[in-house]
Amino acid sequence: MSSTPFKGSLKAKRKGELTEIAQALGIGLDQSQKKEELEDLIREHLISHKNQYSSNENFKGLIDSLDSSRRRSGRSSSVNGNAESDGSDSPEASVRSPRKHSQRPSNLGIPSTPLSAIPASASDLAASAKQRGLKARKSLDKLVDTISANARSTAHELGSEVQDAQSEVSASLHAVQGEATKRYRKAKQQGHKLFVRARTWLSDTKNLVRLLVAFEGLLLLLATLPTTYIEIGSRGPKIPVVNPKSGINAYLPHWAITLPDPRGLISLDFYRPLTLWTVYSVLVPLAVAHLVTFDRRAQPSAYSFLLARLSVLFFLARVLPNSTLTALGLPAPAVLGVAAGEVRESALIRGLRSLFSYDYVLAHLGVDLQIWATATAFGFAQYETIAVRPRAA
Repeated sequence: MSSTPFKGSLKAKRKGELTEIAQALGIGLDQSQKKEELEDLIREHLISHKNQYSSNENFKGLIDSLDSSRRRSGRSSSVNGNAESDGSDSPEASVRSPRKHSQRPSNLGIPSTPLSAIPASASDLAASAKQRGLKARKSLDKLVDTISANARSTAHELGSEVQDAQSEVSASLHAVQGEATKRYRKAKQQGHKLFVRARTWLSDTKNLVRLLVAFEGLLLLLATLPTTYIEIGSRGPKIPVVNPKSGINAYLPHWAITLPDPRGLISLDFYRPLTLWTVYSVLVPLAVAHLVTFDRRAQPSAYSFLLARLSVLFFLARVLPNSTLTALGLPAPAVLGVAAGEVRESALIRGLRSLFSYDYVLAHLGVDLQIWATATAFGFAQYETIAVRPRAA
């Protein structure tokens, strides 16, 4: 605080000097206030505390300056008022005025407030209004700051809630992903184990032979199985069933289910192809597999089984029908003059051949399919023999 007394007019001072005066007076300041606002605040503070600062040597000069400025403004206003009154009493004014004056005394009372006090009251009123405006502005700024703080706090709380929700969702998602990954790994391991078991089982030639025999047997069973159908309702048009012998003998409904015929299971036509296939394609090669084996442990050889089966199929389907072996065993004619015709021995041989012919199997199961399947299994057996052969030292 400066030790030099303050004096002079406030309007002639700079903002730094006004700031120093306000600090000396203990007035709260704001950095955003302008010079005029500081001047008004200091003037209002000095006027409201005039009795206190009039005896203080540091601020007495400011009080005197304010009083002199108020007196000058009061004299100027009174001079202007007298000039107007003098002008109105002059003859020119009375001539120019169209108003008629009466000699009756005026009922207007003399104002109780001196004329010199009117400018001072107006200045105080303006200073007070300006101070209230500043207070209102400060209150508005405080309200805006409060609203902004509340908005920031609300936004912070909302952001924290959103972050919590995101954390929960992320945790749930990680849990679901972990469970899905765990199940996927478990399924992958089970699938790998199943694959290894299937590979191990199919890598054995004996299992391939079993699979071949089961495949051909199932196809032959489905081809020779007698079937019938069950009619269900009568939806749609009826289709006539044409029998070559008896003509049109029935009408087939639109819907029918095909089922095995129990009556056909006791006929010779059903069992004869299965029996001949079992004897020629399974039992004969199996006997050769037990007789011809190069295994030191004297185990049945799958290689011998497939080779014998392939040879039997070629013989029965390709060699025997087209060779002279079909004429072997037929008796020659006895003597010249015997009546033309077939002897009883020849008829017996032909009957046996027709009874045990492999053509009953070939009518339901083609020989090309059997040769292809057997040759494929034989190739895998050859590959197994090469693969497990010990290397030379």
